[in-house]
Amino acid sequence: MRNIDYRFIEKANLPQNDVKHCVIAEDGKKAKEFLNKIGIETLKVEKSFKLDNEISSHTDLLFSYCGEKRAVIAPNQTILSKSLKGLGCRVEVAEFEPFSPYPNDILLNSAIINEYMICKTNATSKLLLNLAEQNNINILDSKQGYSKCSICVVNENAIITEDNGIVRLLKNSQINILKIEGGFISLSDSHTGFLGGASGKIGKDKLFFNGNLEEHPSFEAIKNFLDLHNVKPVYDKSYKLTDIGSIIPITEKF
Repeated sequence: MRNIDYRFIEKANLPQNDVKHCVIAEDGKKAKEFLNKIGIETLKVEKSFKLDNEISSHTDLLFSYCGEKRAVIAPNQTILSKSLKGLGCRVEVAEFEPFSPYPNDILLNSAIINEYMICKTNATSKLLLNLAEQNNINILDSKQGYSKCSICVVNENAIITEDNGIVRLLKNSQINILKIEGGFISLSDSHTGFLGGASGKIGKDKLFFNGNLEEHPSFEAIKNFLDLHNVKPVYDKSYKLTDIGSIIPITEKF
């Protein structure tokens, strides 16, 4: 019998221990190498030829972990589905495969933070909305359809975002928000990325950034905000801060 040394993360994006497994984009090769070196196993999101090339394997467009062993994935993610089920995850397949242009690509791009799900509700998977309701998660309708891309989860009460609309949406919540300068995150030659898409929690007090965070003009503000919330930034200085569609943790070590 295989010795299982992990458990599924109870609340999406909020590990309480060091992460054991996470899901990342096929194009996130440098992130995969870095995470593997520090003991985190990575599950790969395969490219979708229905999405623009620059976002074709973005995790947060093709996969959503909802907490409590439950995930919703795009129909084309057969290898990922098998891997998730092998770990013990309950997997549901989305209504269709997300496709470009926007907003057809944001079916699974919802951001779950503690008791809230932020998403553009009229373009979000009914499966995700139903799971949120079943788990007593408050659904907040966002004008910013790339909700998960735009939100870097720090802890259950804190986020970082570039988006003014998300700041306004959460103004009456208990969530502490750091608004940073937009841009300065690589995505493609023609578009810039988002900090949420370039990050993901890898422990209760550790937040991974995909590339050199120090090159961002809001670095000092980000570092101070993380210090305030007792979260350590983890990153590789050898390459540019790059949006790969989020690093999504799914299991944690005992």
